[in-house]
Amino acid sequence: MISHLLFRSNTFQQKPNHVLLKSYSSQLDLKYIKGIIKNEIASYKSPIGDDLYREPLVAVASSHDPLFFKLKKIVHDKHLMPNDIVPHAKSVISFFLPFSKKVNKSNKADKILPSELWLKMYTETNHLREIIGIRVAQILEAHNYRSSTITRKQTFDESTLTSQWSHKHVAYIAGLGTFGKNHQIITKSGCVGRLQSVITTLELKPTKRPDHEYCLAKSGRECTACIRACPNSLLNTSEFDKFACYNRLRKNKLYFEKKGNLPKLVCGKCSTNLPCSLKNPI
Repeated sequence: MISHLLFRSNTFQQKPNHVLLKSYSSQLDLKYIKGIIKNEIASYKSPIGDDLYREPLVAVASSHDPLFFKLKKIVHDKHLMPNDIVPHAKSVISFFLPFSKKVNKSNKADKILPSELWLKMYTETNHLREIIGIRVAQILEAHNYRSSTITRKQTFDESTLTSQWSHKHVAYIAGLGTFGKNHQIITKSGCVGRLQSVITTLELKPTKRPDHEYCLAKSGRECTACIRACPNSLLNTSEFDKFACYNRLRKNKLYFEKKGNLPKLVCGKCSTNLPCSLKNPI
């Protein structure tokens, strides 16, 4: 049983926005999904302030895409398949919430520690993206399409630093972008932001994957920006040491804990203030 891993849409207390539901009910497509996401961002009252997000990106993969089956080898042998989450699933929706230029720039002042704005944004957006995922699932279920989203907390194994559902790999399969040298997904709006997935029985047209790399280094051009930005110099080796990276996050958490701030495992140096942070640099 994997039901404990999921955020079923009926666990969220708020009711669907029926005005939005009615306005999009004639055509359940990518525009419809993006409308839900934009509506949730617009109605979200952030305690941090304004000008925090840019236009969200949305893409779709067929739940039967053969790349999903490769995730058990690439990511984790227990990586879930779409049908494990929603029986008879037809589509996997991947969306990206890009951070604003202001948030990106804030993480530049200190070469090791993340900015307080970055810390708060990362934490708050982890919450917001799941709220949006639940809302999308809710509204699709109101149209009689079984749908669900997944939380990182419930699928992440801290002992192995692996997840049973990789939003990044799912985003790649759905065509949102390509992997950079920094192990982040670079979209047409860059790599600064957060990803989320929704699995549904609604059959949507899959998004075409990019036919070229978005990463400057991987495309054969000279770029070492993310390598130089990493406080622990972890990106200049052939194999990424995720445990060393996690240790850096622990140190950051301890620092903020001593300062009396919200302690979180946050860094972001390998994705902020780079040529690929806010756009596809190719």
